[in-house]
Amino acid sequence: MLIRRIDAIMIAIIITASMFIKRRVMSKNMDDTKDICDRREKGSGSFRTKENGSVEFRVTIDGVSKSFSGKDKSEARRKFREYQKNNRKWDYSPSKTTVEDYVENWLTLYKFKKVSDSTYDRTEDTFHRHIKGSTVGKMKISKVESDDIQRMIDEKSESYSMSEVKKIYEILNPCFRHATIKGDLLFNCMQLVSMPLEKNFKVKTKEIEIYSDDDVSVIAEFVLSDIEYLKDKRLLRYAPIYLFLLLTGLRLGEVCALEWKDIDFKNRTATINKGMTYVKNRGRFDTDVKKVEVVSTTKTKSGVRKIPLNSLAVECLNILMSRDTELGIDSDYVIHNQSGDHISMSTVQKRFIKICKEVGVNHHGIHSLRHTFASQLIRQGKDIKTVSKLLGHSKIQITLDRYVHIIFEQEMEAVGSLESLYQNTQNSGIVVGLNDYKSGKAHKYGV
Repeated sequence: MLIRRIDAIMIAIIITASMFIKRRVMSKNMDDTKDICDRREKGSGSFRTKENGSVEFRVTIDGVSKSFSGKDKSEARRKFREYQKNNRKWDYSPSKTTVEDYVENWLTLYKFKKVSDSTYDRTEDTFHRHIKGSTVGKMKISKVESDDIQRMIDEKSESYSMSEVKKIYEILNPCFRHATIKGDLLFNCMQLVSMPLEKNFKVKTKEIEIYSDDDVSVIAEFVLSDIEYLKDKRLLRYAPIYLFLLLTGLRLGEVCALEWKDIDFKNRTATINKGMTYVKNRGRFDTDVKKVEVVSTTKTKSGVRKIPLNSLAVECLNILMSRDTELGIDSDYVIHNQSGDHISMSTVQKRFIKICKEVGVNHHGIHSLRHTFASQLIRQGKDIKTVSKLLGHSKIQITLDRYVHIIFEQEMEAVGSLESLYQNTQNSGIVVGLNDYKSGKAHKYGV
């Protein structure tokens, strides 16, 4: 009897031990599976921690090993997904593909790296704001009709400016033309879609703002002086660059990328061939920030230009150069940070806001310095083609459209100048004095 009890106890112990071991094995397998899942991205690839603490995700794509690094797994995954998005294979099906999917693929395949980074970023932002997720965006591209898109454009004109709605049109129009040429669509319905007249937009496009002559004088006096009472001396560090912008009409990105080698002091010219812009990171740069500043060549051939410098513009450059010498800074850039590297555009903008506040000038934005430059030339009667060339516009029409109200003011002034020629003029009784005409006295010929 005792032996039977001992056998029963031993069997129970063996069974319990067996169950415990089985649980441990299952638990280990689950941990292993979890670890594998943690190391995998959609069933492929693996993570590893590098010596510098960053995380690397390695994966084989089409037989080629690819590596994506980030500060953590999330960052590495994001870069991998960005790569997938920009390099995905497109499987078009007329009955299944939506407008938003087709447009997104068209942007990725036919626009990315085919236009400047800043242009692509703006186009992509417009797509996400207005097309992706919209009624038209969710429609099958083979089913969408011109009425659907026209209705969308008209509805947008109730809430947005003409310039904003035009961006939507300028995405859909070439995309649908592409789809038709490629044979994905039988008919380009965008051919029947029209932009509403500008007067029918509820939100008016914001007119350009310029600085008055008094504002310009105050700014010029400040940036060229050495003010002792100023608490923040940093405002004067590269203050002459704001007057330089007023005298040259350069864009902020162009002046931030300007190097001393671009300046010809002997012939008093500046060669503009590059600019600084904010672009989305897209996993291309070794940084965690979403947007980075890059220096690249100008977007158009007309953007590359040689502009003349007057004596005051040269003086601004000489002041900047002398201040570099005083501080012992040797930099390739005309304006730069303390280490001599190119300066951030946001820093230049913030300093200008503070300067405007210091001198009591209403701040209209740093780009308004460029508008002021163009406006002054137009008001002085300078040829619009010359103004357009100095600004680096690709077409004269861009200049005409942008400064149309100033040009109209000049035309009104020109026509008004003729008025004095006809006031109180008489010619053998045939022409009646203007005052007589206004008073209603009859013309000798009954006119």
